[in-house]
Amino acid sequence: MALFSDLASAVNKFQENISQLGLEKQNSSIAIWTEKSVNAIVMIQAILSSGNGYIPINNDWPSDRVKFILENTGTATLIVDENRCSIASDLLNEMGVQFTMVRIDRNFYLFSFKSIRKIRLPKALSYILFTSGSTGYPKGIVHTHESAFTFLKWCLKEFKSYKIKRHVSIAPLNFDLSVFDVFYPLVNTSTLFVPSSSVISNTRLFAKYVNDQKIESLYTTPSYLNLLEQTGKLSAYDFKHVKLILIAGEALSSDLVKRLKVHFKKATFYNLYGPTETNVCSAFKINLKKLSGEYIPIGKSIIKGNIKLSKQGELLYKGKLLMSGYINDKGYQVLRKNSVYKTGDFVTCDKNGLLNFIGRKDNLVKRNGFRIELNEINKALQKHSAIGRCESLFLKEDNLIVSFVESADDLSQLALKSFCLKHLPSYMVPDLIMVLRKIPVNLNHKVDQTALRKMYAQSFKS
Repeated sequence: MALFSDLASAVNKFQENISQLGLEKQNSSIAIWTEKSVNAIVMIQAILSSGNGYIPINNDWPSDRVKFILENTGTATLIVDENRCSIASDLLNEMGVQFTMVRIDRNFYLFSFKSIRKIRLPKALSYILFTSGSTGYPKGIVHTHESAFTFLKWCLKEFKSYKIKRHVSIAPLNFDLSVFDVFYPLVNTSTLFVPSSSVISNTRLFAKYVNDQKIESLYTTPSYLNLLEQTGKLSAYDFKHVKLILIAGEALSSDLVKRLKVHFKKATFYNLYGPTETNVCSAFKINLKKLSGEYIPIGKSIIKGNIKLSKQGELLYKGKLLMSGYINDKGYQVLRKNSVYKTGDFVTCDKNGLLNFIGRKDNLVKRNGFRIELNEINKALQKHSAIGRCESLFLKEDNLIVSFVESADDLSQLALKSFCLKHLPSYMVPDLIMVLRKIPVNLNHKVDQTALRKMYAQSFKS
C-alpha cells in the first residue's frame, strides 16, 4: 500500500537523482520498463511531478521494439525494476551507448545515457503511448497535460455522483485505459487497487479480488468482461459494492451488458469511445430498459461540438482532447494548431443524436482492446530470410488473425510464431500462419484477399 505521503517522498527522491545526474530537469521523456505495481504508478507520478513525461514499456514487448522506442523518442533516461536491470544493460550496450546507472530506491534503477535522436517535444509533456503502426514500425502518440486533464475534468464531473472511493486497475500501463486508472483516483482522492498480472489473468481470482477488496469501479474491455462473465464464477458473489463499470476498446454488445447486469445488479454501465489519439471523446450511459440494437451506441461527444462526421460517415475530432502529434521512425510529427483528426472509424447518427460504430475501411484491427496494424505483422514476417510476400487478414467471424506467407521452404507454425515474438508483442502474433508457394493476385496484380479467405475456409473449415 502507498499513501499520498509516499508519493511526495518518491517525488523528492526522484528529483534528487535528476539533480545528481545532471539530467535535463523538465519536459524530457522518461521511459519506464517495469511490472505494473503500486510502486510503478508512484514512480509515474514522480516523473510527472518533476516536470517530465513518461513512456510506459510493456514487459511483453520484444527487445527490438524497446530498442526502437529508446532510439526514436529522444529519451535519455530509462527506469527499470530489479528484474530488468541486466536486460536493460545488455540492450543499451547493444545500442552502443554509454550509460550511468544508479539505484533510486529498493525497487528501481535509473539509466542515464546520451539520446540517440534529438527531438523537441511539446511543452507540458504528459505521456507517450506506443501503438501498432501502419508503416511496419510502432508509433508513439504524444499527449500533453492539457489533453490528459481535459479528459479527467470530464470524468470528475460525470462520475461525481457515484462517490467512487475504491477503483481497481486492470489495463497495462501502455494501454490508454490506464490513463484513467493512474490519474482519476489521484484527482478524486480515492484509493487505487493494483492486483498482480497473475490475478487479472485468472478470472476466478480477479472476481474474488473485486469482492474481497469491496471494489466500487473498474474500467476494461468487452473481451475481458466477456471472459470474466463466462469463467469467473461470478454467481459466488453479490458484488453489491460495485457502482460503476466503464467499458471501452471494442464494439460492445447489448447481450454482454445484459449478462453482466445479472451479477452486477447495482452497477451503472458506460460505453466509452475514443482512439488513443484522443483518449475518450464520446460516451454513452447505458439504460438497459431502452436497449434495442445488437450493439451499444458510442453515445455523444463528451465536449459539445468536438465531433463531426464527414460526408462518408467518418468520425472527425477537433478539440483539447487531441494528442499533440506522433513519434515514429521519421521523428516527431507535430499536429497543426486546431487540426481535425480523421479517426478512420465510420459511424452513423440516429434520430436521438447518438453515434453508432459501424467499422473501419483500412488495415487497422481492434481486438481484445488492442490496436493492431496488419501491415506491421506483414513487415515483421518479411524480416524472415525465407519469406517473400506476406498478407495478413482479420477474420471477424472467427476473431482470428491469419497471415499468409510466400515461401519455398516448409516452415512450421511453431518456428514462425517464435520468430514473430522476437519482433512483435504477443497480442499481435497471428493465430495462424499459412505457408504458400505463391500468394494469389488479381487482374490488377494486387493480393487477392477473397482467394486467401477461400483457402483458409477450405483448409480449416472443411
